[in-house]
Amino acid sequence: MQDEQNKGGFTPDQMIALRKLFYESGSGYLDLFLEELDKIESQDRSDAVLETLHRSIHSLKGAALQLDYLPAGNLALAMERMVKQIRDSDCESSSMSEVVSLLREGEKRIRLYLDNIIKDEEMDESPVDLLRRFKILADKLISGNDQETAI
Repeated sequence: MQDEQNKGGFTPDQMIALRKLFYESGSGYLDLFLEELDKIESQDRSDAVLETLHRSIHSLKGAALQLDYLPAGNLALAMERMVKQIRDSDCESSSMSEVVSLLREGEKRIRLYLDNIIKDEEMDESPVDLLRRFKILADKLISGNDQETAI
């Protein structure tokens, strides 16, 4: 029986059910994430909006990492860190458009991963490029350098 389980300890039947649950909940988290991003673009940066934005990506990250979906989990982690950074500091309006744009790219990539997961296909596209861009933008925000950065 042990050899029928994956490294997470789940049987193949359990993984099918978990993939479906992760797809449905992950899609819901991303829908909520986008709703909150729209509010931020409309200049609503209230604590409630930022908290919901953070909570949605945090929940998706936790579920992805728990199920060992590393590309989705690592990208969600980078997105979560970016959200924390804008939540915990004053982000210039010019930088905020870059932040929102990059977060939208991350959301689209995670949706692709969700499609791969529900189909039980490999996540063939690594998020390394996006992770690098999140790091560059985070460093820019930390340094307070609001000059154009090639990302």
